[in-house]
Amino acid sequence: MALSKTQTESLIIPFRRMFKNKLKFARSAPNAILDNPYIYGYRDFYDNQLQAKITDFCIQLNDNGLLGKVTEIRLKSLQAQLWTSRPLIKKLPYNRVPHTRKNNYILNMLLLCHDNNISLENLDSNTFPTIKGGKIPLEDVVDNAYYSKHKERLREKKILFLDQIISGDKSRLLLWKEILIKAYIPIFSQRRETKWYSDIRSLITLDGVHLNHNITQLFGARVDNVEETRSYDITKKNRSLIAFYNPQFNSVLIGKIQGIDETQRPVIKHFHVDMSRCTDTHTYIYQCMEYGCAANASLSTRSPCTFSADWECLVPLLTDSQFAPSQLTNLIEFNIFNIFDFAKKKYDIIHRALTQNHVISPQLQENIILDLLDSSTSRNDLLIIQRTLAPFDNNNYYIFEFYTDGSLIELGTEQCNISCAFAQISDLFDIPHVEFYSTIDKWPSAYRGELLAVLLALSVVPKNSKVRINTDSLNVITQFEKLKKSRFSQISREYFKANNNFLWAILCRIILTLNLHVEMFKVAAHGDDLGNNYVDNLAKIAHTDQDRYIVFRRDACLMKVLPCWNGIIIENKLRSFLKNLCNYKGLEKFINLNRNSKYRTLEVDWTSTFSCLNCDINNNETSVSSSKTKAQKVHLLIEEIPTIEQMKK
Repeated sequence: MALSKTQTESLIIPFRRMFKNKLKFARSAPNAILDNPYIYGYRDFYDNQLQAKITDFCIQLNDNGLLGKVTEIRLKSLQAQLWTSRPLIKKLPYNRVPHTRKNNYILNMLLLCHDNNISLENLDSNTFPTIKGGKIPLEDVVDNAYYSKHKERLREKKILFLDQIISGDKSRLLLWKEILIKAYIPIFSQRRETKWYSDIRSLITLDGVHLNHNITQLFGARVDNVEETRSYDITKKNRSLIAFYNPQFNSVLIGKIQGIDETQRPVIKHFHVDMSRCTDTHTYIYQCMEYGCAANASLSTRSPCTFSADWECLVPLLTDSQFAPSQLTNLIEFNIFNIFDFAKKKYDIIHRALTQNHVISPQLQENIILDLLDSSTSRNDLLIIQRTLAPFDNNNYYIFEFYTDGSLIELGTEQCNISCAFAQISDLFDIPHVEFYSTIDKWPSAYRGELLAVLLALSVVPKNSKVRINTDSLNVITQFEKLKKSRFSQISREYFKANNNFLWAILCRIILTLNLHVEMFKVAAHGDDLGNNYVDNLAKIAHTDQDRYIVFRRDACLMKVLPCWNGIIIENKLRSFLKNLCNYKGLEKFINLNRNSKYRTLEVDWTSTFSCLNCDINNNETSVSSSKTKAQKVHLLIEEIPTIEQMKK
């Protein structure tokens, strides 16, 4: 399990107190002085836990073995227990772990990620699916207190979405008896109105029926949320009050079943609806006594007006015992407009026309570029190059030879830019000359540009091709050879240990999908190699062309779940990134101390400042005299002189 910040603080207090005492700091000295990793090599216990736990949890989620399968099952089970439509990795239904599940490892890990602004991008909707069935999850419109209190009752009724309990026009809350006739509500559900229904009625309605304006605005344009109701069971021959949609007049017929004829069609006693006496909560019906009624088929001598219908299209409203047969008029607790919606939905499901063309059309050929990249000018250029090289698909004769290069400028400034370029300029196999250059954002490094150039060059060649890559990046070649030994199959632990892991995963996908045979060769940078100098110039030109950029689809990588920070996929070593994040937070706490307010208005070179504090000794050595000297410097920096009165604090 994961320890909370409070728990780790209670563990570390004695060590921190001893640390301050040895350095002649007052006990009241701000902890931010120690939390700043650039002054002392003090490591916070909570930060260490954060780095280890989140990294291991991401590895666990992406594992393809038994561990990953067990995690998948536990997450789905927990999702069902907490009764939430979205996968828990996408959103937690609570802002804290329920007391009954305080020792649940998965919930604690998810909350640890949430508290540190680490979100999890779900790339595999089959492994971690979102439950379909509505547009607005109920948990989005009620508070945590309501959902915690009533989730068990909601799960019994299989109610997960707001769409399930409101009318088709999104203006009214369904009446209790209208909810009970839904197909998914258990037949043995109690007929008396329950607490969860009365509570949500007070939360989302104005007058007990009509929805609040902020609720109706959630849906926007009208969508069909009318769900199928329970079907009439002809084997029981129950004399229920039913509703039936009449397509001829686009209206609903209400009646009471009298019996079953020889063709197994119900004989139904017709009831009229008095619209002038209907309300939002009740519908007024009375028995039809007209022999000349348009619905009358004269199927029974016991009633003046009867008709028959397909039993599959009937919507049972009330059972024989719930609807008094002796009364000629009745008020039933249904809204007439909702009855119409239910009956029409049932009719449409049974009589839905086959609108799909059943002629199986040949599927379009998969295109790796379209699978990987979002629309852009650069993607169009790659598709043109791909089409140009497509005829040269004989791998027994053709070998594609590319020169690739990457470039990085203005690192550490707002004008920072990463570019890449590749070119096929060899005349050896009569392959057309092609060239390409573009830019990419985030995670700036020259290594990223070099890798991107290789990746894009491989994406344009035909399947089963032989490819020779000439690059001046030894780092790219080294990592490529490591992946080659594992046949370009990455386990999750290896993925999170690599820089630019997102791009490396895409490169592996390209090689495996296209079944490429790739060899990489090192060329001298800025030497006399004409091909390398040519692509180097292309990469420099790319910096000035703002219309050319590469944007990868978030599902271009074949991992299941990817960690994100502020919505940005973390593409560098995960643990190193989390360590840097903790270091920056520690530095921020130190700079934001009240005693350092004067420094915040100055352009202080903190790198040189911290270097000065540590300049008289190597990082791998210790010295008592050096420690005293450093402590004195820190005292002066924070203006805390170790006087007797100060040390008494």
